[in-house]
Formats: sequence, structure tokens, C-alpha cells
Amino acid sequence: MKIFINLSSVVINKLHVTEIVKKPGMYHIYINNSNVNGKFIVSLGRIITIHNIVEICESKNKKDYKLITEWINGL
Repeated sequence: MKIFINLSSVVINKLHVTEIVKKPGMYHIYINNSNVNGKFIVSLGRIITIHNIVEICESKNKKDYKLITEWINGL
């Protein structure tokens, strides 16, 4: 079982996908990347979550759209 989805312009780690918004002819894939930034003193610090969004349009990326559709249907 692969944990990566190989699209034409990006490779997505399935474990980082937090949400997929389905619209007619379009997918918005939200990818979560957690980063630890700042200095840690005793127990103080911060964790920042960055959401990257990958947009896949059916008319512009037919191959990628089909791949994501098959992956969603297989869940």
C-alpha cells in the first residue's frame, strides 16, 4: 500500500491530508504540515500548523482528477 499520491506537479503524503473539499469539477486537498518554531525555555514555545491547499481541476488536470477520484472512491 502506497502512502504517497504521485500527481503531475506534486507528490502528496496521504498521512498529511486533513480534508478534501469536493466541488463540481474541482477538488481542494488540504495538507497539514506541523512545524515547531521558536525557542523552548522550560515548557514555553509554540507549534504552528500550516495548511497547504492543492487544487485539482477536472478540465485542467484530467489525469490527476481521475487519480484522486479513484482514490476517494476506494476509501
